[in-house]
Amino acid sequence: MKKLTTEKGEFANYSSIVKNSDHWDCDGIIIPFTVAGSEGVIEEYIHIPIQTVEVPSSVTPRQTRLALLQVALLDEVELLLASDKAMQIWWEYSLDIQRNHEHIATMGLALGLSSLQLDDLFILASTL
Repeated sequence: MKKLTTEKGEFANYSSIVKNSDHWDCDGIIIPFTVAGSEGVIEEYIHIPIQTVEVPSSVTPRQTRLALLQVALLDEVELLLASDKAMQIWWEYSLDIQRNHEHIATMGLALGLSSLQLDDLFILASTL
């Protein structure tokens, strides 16, 4: 496989890259110079797969609290919990914290965290 590197970026994973008068032809895909730039280097492309990390379905309460402490959110979570007795009981007495539990979604929204950020917190927690 080949890649084209220009001043505008990298265009990779093509078996054939040909420079024409006003565009690059990458496996039949026309990339105008206005998009890719007219000067470039064609070289071998070695695809290195990115190792994916699976989001754990649950973590321990200890792991959860340590992750929140590490990202400076533990105090905010404790303030949120102080206003909801049922959620506070769930938080204090759960044997595990489930990623897909409704309280996690509720806390995430209250903290302004996206679903991806919550996933990242669970991944972090699983390492602690």
